[in-house]
Amino acid sequence: MKLIADSGSTKTHWASVMPDGKCAHLYTEGLNPLTRSESELIGILTSLRQKLPCAPARIYFYGAGCRDEGRQYMYDFLRQTFPEAATNMVVESDLLGAARGALGREAGIVGILGTGSNSGRYDGMRIIENIPPLGFILGDEGSGVAMGRALLNHVLRGRLKPTLLQSFYAKYPDADTNNVISRVYRQPAANTYMASFVPFLVENRKDAEIRDIIFHELKCYFQHQLSSYPDARKEPVAFVGGMAFALQEELLEVAEEEGFRIRRILKEPMEGLVKFL
Repeated sequence: MKLIADSGSTKTHWASVMPDGKCAHLYTEGLNPLTRSESELIGILTSLRQKLPCAPARIYFYGAGCRDEGRQYMYDFLRQTFPEAATNMVVESDLLGAARGALGREAGIVGILGTGSNSGRYDGMRIIENIPPLGFILGDEGSGVAMGRALLNHVLRGRLKPTLLQSFYAKYPDADTNNVISRVYRQPAANTYMASFVPFLVENRKDAEIRDIIFHELKCYFQHQLSSYPDARKEPVAFVGGMAFALQEELLEVAEEEGFRIRRILKEPMEGLVKFL
């Protein structure tokens, strides 16, 4: 059996593929080695192992935070949990997983719009250029955390019309200024907390004020990340991620305005990854 993982900061999609091609899917919490503690990583992986039909012979792990030091961390934790696959284990970034899942062996630009954001130029096998996304404090334009952050800014400063503010507080009654400040500045996982407000944006996407927030963040993504790749407008672009999928109508509109041609938009890259591998 081979085990394939597509892991973000919020969730991990696992596919166990048997020799006869039969595939089973499981989901766990996200396994970003840069934001999860050692005990959390070990606990999630141990729980996963107990749910698998047998020990995997090979593991392909594509994950957020799996570059440089984070990549080695993930190797270590996977080897502890799955010693049987220790010599047949690949750990790569979620960006490469997105590219292989969405573009296969076709060269192009790949974008991730999920809790965070990222992008890269792909040659059909590897990521050959990457504009640093810089994380949710310095970057992550167009992502769930960026949109959630913008929404909270508008809400807490009373910059939305009364009907929208009433709807927001009806949906999130605990999101007053004190609680939000505490969650963002004094507690862990501020990125996933801010991204948790995205459903409100999606539900109210036709409202002009909400539409302005969505379009502003998507334009920032194209202008600050994708436009930084030379000649990117001449290449096919594929997107992966919950934000990209939920807001694909808006994404397509902004892409056209910015001069990019989108080849496909996927919520998850797993189906393509299984075929690629």
